[in-house]
Amino acid sequence: MFATAISTVTGVLDRRFLRNSFALSLAFIVLCGVVALAGNGQLGAAITIWQSWRAPVQLLAAAAFIATVWVVAAVVQSQIRSITQAFEGYWSGPLRPLRRYGEKRHWQRLDKLRSQQQAAQIYARYPLSRNEVRATRLGNILRAAECYPRDRYGADSVLVWPRLYPLLPDNIITGIGQARESLEFLLVLSALAAAFGTVSGIYLIVVMAPVWLFLVCVWGAFAVAILAYRSSLGAALLYAEVLRSTFDMHRLDIFSNMRLPAPANAAAERQRWTEFSRLVLRNVPLPQPYPPPPP
Repeated sequence: MFATAISTVTGVLDRRFLRNSFALSLAFIVLCGVVALAGNGQLGAAITIWQSWRAPVQLLAAAAFIATVWVVAAVVQSQIRSITQAFEGYWSGPLRPLRRYGEKRHWQRLDKLRSQQQAAQIYARYPLSRNEVRATRLGNILRAAECYPRDRYGADSVLVWPRLYPLLPDNIITGIGQARESLEFLLVLSALAAAFGTVSGIYLIVVMAPVWLFLVCVWGAFAVAILAYRSSLGAALLYAEVLRSTFDMHRLDIFSNMRLPAPANAAAERQRWTEFSRLVLRNVPLPQPYPPPPP
């Protein structure tokens, strides 16, 4: 079972790397190269030089280019968590005032939804506590899912999830990976599009490129970045709901694997999760005796 789960996760990660990092990095580097050459009017000359090379030289140049893209893609893959947190609104330093402004705006939206008794919107898009509200819509959607186990069952998702994940069935692990993959693809696309628009805009101003090229690169890139971010909100809603449903259906598997009796009611479950947190964080032994092993 565990070998199958590991192979499934590895396959998802390989596909995730090729799609979310390598393909997007390839497009980013190619577009940057085209803009750099077109801005100086050297695109045609570069194509002519490429055609004049012999096949072995072209093959070596292509291999070097693919290797460069692979390295860039590996860097992008290692920064996906940071990219996600940036879109969630975890800003500090000079961006701290912007973060506070975003949090205040979402406090107001949350209060308005509560006054209108929009329970479904609050459930999907905001954490229950105002102290947990983030500066962006994406941050609030994901934070609502992170706070869900604590709000409903009294369980700390940070402690529970690493211990629950290895117990999940293979199809659940695959579903979580696919939902996360879709979300990461849109966020990386948005980040790279914004980076391309900024870098190409500055470069084209410096080299005094044609105005039409500047408008196409900058406006087109930022349009893609905005569209990708807005599309990521729908992917985030799906991913968050997958996490909630997974916890609803499988959270008690932790107790059974720890040879603890299932809680009799909601109050007993909250007490059990409190004891679980004390065990993990402070090494306080669980008060319940272990039941006898099954025959």
